[in-house]
Amino acid sequence: RPSMMETIGDFPYVVLGTPDTLRSDTCWVDNNNEQGAEIAVRHLQEKGYRSIAYLGGYQKRGFTKRRVRGYMKVIDKGQERAVALSELEQSTHADAFVCNDNLAAFGLLKACKERKIAVPEEIGIVAFDNYPLAEYTEPQLTIVDIDTSLLGEQAAQLLFQRIDSST
Repeated sequence: RPSMMETIGDFPYVVLGTPDTLRSDTCWVDNNNEQGAEIAVRHLQEKGYRSIAYLGGYQKRGFTKRRVRGYMKVIDKGQERAVALSELEQSTHADAFVCNDNLAAFGLLKACKERKIAVPEEIGIVAFDNYPLAEYTEPQLTIVDIDTSLLGEQAAQLLFQRIDSST
């Protein structure tokens, strides 16, 4: 099956997100997801958390791969953990989580509430994407803010530039 870039032809386009394969004429806009994950882990470490897990599924491609790579760069070797919410049933569960997105964080908050685990006193949580409801959670989530509006604006500006240069 041909990729999206192979089927667009001469039509101007901008990719939102880092393409897994780049051509010299590929124009794209993205956040630095790897650096975002590094910042999230360092924030939790500065707050005193020591056993930090990554929650949110593993993908071999895309932004999740880059977020996991950033997490792995900062985490102490031997401490990396891929976890499910059932981990909270264990007495030796992680004391903090970097969540791939708000849905993972919302699920984790719910699981903590059901198990009467205090956030952030017993478990720290950092998530990506400041989805509008994130600030209304109880407790309020710590977020690596992905400004999707700004990404869209930058993508539109690049697209207009490409259209202008092709006419």
